[in-house]
Amino acid sequence: MLSVTRPDAARTTVESLSRSLRPGPAQTQPPEAPAQLEWLGWQFFRLTSLAGKVIPFNLALNDPQALFRNRESPLSLENIEVAHLVLVTSGHADDQGMAVEIARKTGAQVVTGRCSW
Repeated sequence: MLSVTRPDAARTTVESLSRSLRPGPAQTQPPEAPAQLEWLGWQFFRLTSLAGKVIPFNLALNDPQALFRNRESPLSLENIEVAHLVLVTSGHADDQGMAVEIARKTGAQVVTGRCSW
């Protein structure tokens, strides 16, 4: 999980993450394999970048253990295999989803605004 304690640290962290997610010449996929944005029910999306980085956000899964169960989602925690960066837009249960569990499972960093957990 990402924790920012200094105001300038947030900018430095975002710049660092931005550089690491930017595709380089050796990582860029051919035009026939563009970036993908998938809607997975409610306000849960998964972005796969041109470099192959998987970035889910607002991770409301269809999982019985979830605080907010997204019955529209085709995914549960056991279906999530890869995440490089997890984005959470707020502290609401439907936005937090299962971000912590997914980060633990995949090793992804969590980036969020102000959350209550």
